[in-house]
Amino acid sequence: METKEVSEKKIWKIVKTVLNVIFYLFIAFLVIFSISNFGVKDNLDIPGIFGNGFLTVETDSMDGNEEDSFTVDDLIFVKKVTDNNRDKVLQNIEVGDIITFSYYVDGMGIILNTHRVMDIKENISGEKVFITQGDKAALNPAYKYVPGSETNDSTKYEAVAEKDVLAIYNGQWQNAGKTMKYVRSEQGFLLVVVIPTAIFLVFEAFVLVTNIMKIKQDKVAGEKAKEHEEELAKAKLELEAEKEKIRAQVLAELEAKKNEKQE
Repeated sequence: METKEVSEKKIWKIVKTVLNVIFYLFIAFLVIFSISNFGVKDNLDIPGIFGNGFLTVETDSMDGNEEDSFTVDDLIFVKKVTDNNRDKVLQNIEVGDIITFSYYVDGMGIILNTHRVMDIKENISGEKVFITQGDKAALNPAYKYVPGSETNDSTKYEAVAEKDVLAIYNGQWQNAGKTMKYVRSEQGFLLVVVIPTAIFLVFEAFVLVTNIMKIKQDKVAGEKAKEHEEELAKAKLELEAEKEKIRAQVLAELEAKKNEKQE
């Protein structure tokens, strides 16, 4: 049957293991988060890693009834379009896909936008032009873009040139954008990243110091045990020497008495 001390040691070992796993997972999250935001220099850069990015949805323009529609505060995942994969990606875009692109808006300048491809045309130079529209506008028959129709309202859709396509939508995480937005804020970064990191580092330092002290205590205890064994061995030798001395004296006395009797 396990003693109370052994049981407590096992529990403490399990607790330390779990805390270490949490700590290193958190560190991994910080590294990925830092790397993904490292290259973001302005509002047209998409944070991401290994060619994949993520964006927080800021408006409800894609709030529709399609399976992949999304809305405010959702987090969407995209495959970034780079110089290396641009030709291949653009060639594979079809009507119904969702793309992220840079777009000029009066009063706001050039911004990021993510809408569904409603049509694909070519300009006079032979380059593709993607006609996009938000799912919310498409729900209104008066606004919905209809390929080939002369009644399409040019203010309700966007004509996107090839060079302005920045990414292709490939998934979403509902409501996670709100959390990501908070983490990227000054207050959120302090509460979610800085403070927990400080606590974990203090804890790891405490564990390290505790382990060092335990090693030293074990070393001291080992040295004391060794000294004790040496003292016992020395005492035993002294005792044997004393017994031998007494034995020699007794034998000498017996020999002396024997000689006296013979005289």
